[in-house]
Amino acid sequence: MTKSTFKRAIPYLLLISFTVVTGVTIWIHRYDLNPDGISYIEIARNYRRGLISESLSAYWSPVYSWLLIPLSFLFDWVTSAKILQLLISVMWFAASLYLAEICLFSKTQIVLVALLNLVSVPWFTSINILTPDALLAVFVVFILAYVLRTIKYNQKTNWFYYGLLVAIGYLIKSYFLIFGCIFFLYILIVYAPFPSKRIFFRYFLVGLIPFIYIWSELLYMKYHQLTLGTNAVVTYKKYVLDEEFKFLKEPVMYPRSGTAYWYDPSDFSNIQINWGKQLNSTAHNFKVLFIILFQNFHIGIIFLLFQNKLKYLQKLLVMFCLIWSVLYVVNIVEIRYLLPILTPIVICIVSLYSKQRRILFCLTVIICCILFLKSSPRIFIPDTKSFTHYTIHKQLSSPCTLLSDDWARGLYVSFLAGCKYYGVSRILFNSQNKERVINQEIEQGKVTHYLSFKQGNQFSQILKVINSWYEGEIIINLYHVNKKLW
Repeated sequence: MTKSTFKRAIPYLLLISFTVVTGVTIWIHRYDLNPDGISYIEIARNYRRGLISESLSAYWSPVYSWLLIPLSFLFDWVTSAKILQLLISVMWFAASLYLAEICLFSKTQIVLVALLNLVSVPWFTSINILTPDALLAVFVVFILAYVLRTIKYNQKTNWFYYGLLVAIGYLIKSYFLIFGCIFFLYILIVYAPFPSKRIFFRYFLVGLIPFIYIWSELLYMKYHQLTLGTNAVVTYKKYVLDEEFKFLKEPVMYPRSGTAYWYDPSDFSNIQINWGKQLNSTAHNFKVLFIILFQNFHIGIIFLLFQNKLKYLQKLLVMFCLIWSVLYVVNIVEIRYLLPILTPIVICIVSLYSKQRRILFCLTVIICCILFLKSSPRIFIPDTKSFTHYTIHKQLSSPCTLLSDDWARGLYVSFLAGCKYYGVSRILFNSQNKERVINQEIEQGKVTHYLSFKQGNQFSQILKVINSWYEGEIIINLYHVNKKLW
């Protein structure tokens, strides 16, 4: 094998290594669940059952659930979601290489992109969260590749397909619609020739509007409300206006076709913007954003900030990252929300590579490897709580209704056991009359079992202990309703 052939083969060898590492990570965390993932799985299950109306949601976008359906014919629902995450990861790595080949001109630079992806802490710490954020990251990389080629060849009709892609991105995650439109306007202003701007805009709208209209019409038929999605409303109230979720403080009645209230938390109420809270939230989110970027890209980010010799392709990627970050800073910043900008940032950093800067880039790769090793406990050590949830659910059999004193963990057990989940009991926030409070909740929610993760919750006259488990000093008790109150 010649040296040039070996260099061409390195990215593919790293792709294989990435697939193996991702597969091992997902296997280690095969018992892990999250509330959003449960909702997507249950929506997919209802689509498969033909319950279309009950599957529609103004809060959850549908594409992730649709992709789960084919896999569910071969595996159980949780395994299907884990396998989908593995497939998404492989596609992300391959798509990153594809975009790198468009933007970079050196095989060494492409190898660097592959190597940095292999030790990407944000990706590996987010991939076990069952949400469409990773899927959107893959989709965004392909959109960027498409946009760069469209600009390069100045093809007018391609903007029709870009509008279509933005509509699909909206169906992956509704928040993408805002970004896709703003990013298009930036391209239109900066890169489109003046005589073609109006034509480009028309093609874009023709591709975008039909899908958006059809989905919003379906939502209107279900909710009788004009909406493009309520995800931003709910997160804005929670993270900007500091409004507490009601279901975290008291039981909330479960839906007919889902495990818990979180199956469809759509909120159509109006938002009263508080500019003081908005400024405080934005300042906090900027701080979180910079911490995340510097923690994961360190020297590369510093080098990129003081670089003014980027080519137009890299400048477009930088602007993409800026628009994406600013839009999320207004609402909330988490690592998984920044997954779509990982590849553009890495490519921009690597594009500055040259033989004169070889030592600097070697240091960057070494630091990334050290950070990856430092984060390895989070990546490669399983969560024992997840295994406990699987153990507990075997003590339950459907039909059943669960009440708990830990909202998320109670939800996981309920989902696995096929129970309805009435939520968290008010006894956590009401130290008086516990017996009366829980008695009322059992009657109102037709509760059959109570699951306690807080040591000392004993209700000898109302509930009977079925089994107990130990997590360190914590005793987990599963109770059965001792008398029929409903």
